[in-house]
Amino acid sequence: MKVEGHVTVGFEPVADEVARIAGDGLESGGALAVHLDGRPVVDVWFGQAGPSRLWDADTACVMLSASKAIIVLCAQILVERGVLDLEAPVAAYWPEFAAAGKSRVLVRHVLTHTAGVLTFPRYWDVIGPDGMELADWPAVTQRLAAAPASWPPGTAFQYTPLTFGYLMGELIRRSDGRSIGQFVADELAGPLGLHLWIGVPDKVQERVARLVPEAPAENIRWARLQERTDHRARELVRRGHELHPDAGPYAGVFLGPEQTGSTGHLARLMNDPRLREAEIPACNAISTARSVSRLYAALSLDGALDGVRLVSADSIEQFVDPEPSPGSAPSGFGLGYMKLPMITLARPGELSVRPSEGTFGHSGAGGALAFADRSNRLAFAYLKNRMLRFPTPTYDLVRAVYRCLGSR
Repeated sequence: MKVEGHVTVGFEPVADEVARIAGDGLESGGALAVHLDGRPVVDVWFGQAGPSRLWDADTACVMLSASKAIIVLCAQILVERGVLDLEAPVAAYWPEFAAAGKSRVLVRHVLTHTAGVLTFPRYWDVIGPDGMELADWPAVTQRLAAAPASWPPGTAFQYTPLTFGYLMGELIRRSDGRSIGQFVADELAGPLGLHLWIGVPDKVQERVARLVPEAPAENIRWARLQERTDHRARELVRRGHELHPDAGPYAGVFLGPEQTGSTGHLARLMNDPRLREAEIPACNAISTARSVSRLYAALSLDGALDGVRLVSADSIEQFVDPEPSPGSAPSGFGLGYMKLPMITLARPGELSVRPSEGTFGHSGAGGALAFADRSNRLAFAYLKNRMLRFPTPTYDLVRAVYRCLGSR
């Protein structure tokens, strides 16, 4: 596959690595963008965006869970403005949320995936087998408000792939008055000139890359892995115990209780124009790699780019500092941002410049990844459409970028 776009002198090996990945057939299509000191140094793309459609400079892509950092940034803006208080009960903004014993759940708990609100009773009856009711914001948020939590707030950690977006999105709407999609348009996309949406307009639909399920061999491998590791979780859901903490990601997310692999189902959902135009903020932000990298470039420069300040350096420190984990192992999260463990991606001595300990952002299903490295003043965004369960190409690209950084 041909790689198009441009790289700054000194970053040619990154384009070579993209070409290698494009040629090995594991990926279908994608785009990589990197900013250094606020300026673009890599902006390349390759492959297929859909049947008989090549990826081009303006192709946008569903970000999947990399969307979550967008929500976190919106909340961060409101916290810094004093509109949203991390230590306030969610019910202070959303009174209905106090139902079923949730009056002590704080905004902080939702951001750190320790609130315990994983799902709601009869999830699949409400959402339906085709998932289209995910677009019904009032229906989903009303049921989440009425649902009991799976544990006392702050006592356990469970990454919440889907409900995180509705919970934080409703908190933003209740505290600020704007929907999450409108907030992104007004506060992020507009000021920085980004092609970034939560709830994509109809005129953009034809530009969005079509997600491609993982290859059959990957599907089989993942199905076997799930069978070994997730048997108890699936059994709990089958028996109607969705609220049990051990039900984990099967507790009414993207994976039906009879399914053994999520990527095909998730691709089908996010390829549907009706769900792309809805606000499902934990997973359906749509953007270009160029725009996402530009957004993170602002964060890599202490919150400001080209005269536009999103947040302060102090606010970034507050949101990126690792949160104490309620369990025995670190959660890997700050206040919603994923503290990416990229420091371990390279063998000792392989990289002379490495991702800093303060690197933060979020990954997404299939291998999407975006992050800011403030120490190196670097921003990275890789969006792609092949839903790989083991996304090694993504981290090959991270290493290629840092090798070039070390050679400058």
